[in-house]
Amino acid sequence: MKKVILAIGALTMTVIANAQEFASFKPYEGNVTSEMGLTGGIFNSDIKLAEGALLRGRYFLTETSAIRVGLNVTSTGTKENFWKDSTTTKGVLNQRTSNVMINLGYEKHFKGTNRLSPYVGGDVLLGFGSQKEKGSETDGNTYFANYNYDVKTSNFSWGVRGVVGADYYFAKNVYLGVEAGLGFINSVEGKTKISTQIGSSSSNTEIKSPGSSFDFNPSIVTGVRLGFVL
Repeated sequence: MKKVILAIGALTMTVIANAQEFASFKPYEGNVTSEMGLTGGIFNSDIKLAEGALLRGRYFLTETSAIRVGLNVTSTGTKENFWKDSTTTKGVLNQRTSNVMINLGYEKHFKGTNRLSPYVGGDVLLGFGSQKEKGSETDGNTYFANYNYDVKTSNFSWGVRGVVGADYYFAKNVYLGVEAGLGFINSVEGKTKISTQIGSSSSNTEIKSPGSSFDFNPSIVTGVRLGFVL
C-alpha cells in the first residue's frame, strides 16, 4: 500500500510539473508590464533604463493586444567660473538643458509559443525641450565686469514609429525582449529670448524660430530589455 501511495504521489508531481511547463508564461488580459534596458550584452551588462523611455509600461487589453506608454525625462546642467584674477572676484555661467519625450502606442501580439511572444506595433511621439544660459559678470567666454545676460530657447518635436519585436518569458512574469523600429521625427526650433544688462542699461531681444528638421531611419528602439509583469 505504501508503494502505491508513493507511486501515485510521484505521478501527481510529474503531471503538475508537465502542466506548469505547458502553461503559458505570457501576460493575460488586464496585466501590466514594466521594463528597463540592458547595455553591454546580456552576460556582461550594465543595467540602464530603456533608451527613449525613463518609464515604460504596457497594459494588456487582451492576451494578444496591449497599449504601450513611455516617458523619458532628461536634464543636464553645468556651472563655469571665470576669474578676474587670483582674488575671489569671478563671473559665473550656468547652462541647463531639459527634454521630455512621451510615446503612446499599440502592440499586436502573435501566437508564438508558451514563452515566446512576437509582436508588431506603433507609437505616436511627442517631445518638448528647453535650453537656458545665464551669465553673471561674464559674456560666456571671459570675466566681464557689470555684464549679465539670460538666454532661453525652446523646441518641440513630433513623430510616428513602427516597431517589431519579441518577448521571451524565461520565468513566470519575467522576460527578456528585443525591439527594432522605423520612425519619422520632425523637430521645430522655438524662438529665442535674450536679456542683457550692462551696468544700469538693459535690453530684451526676441529671435524668431530658425526653422525645423526631420529624421527618418531604422533603429534599435531599446536594445535588450528586461521586463516584469506587475
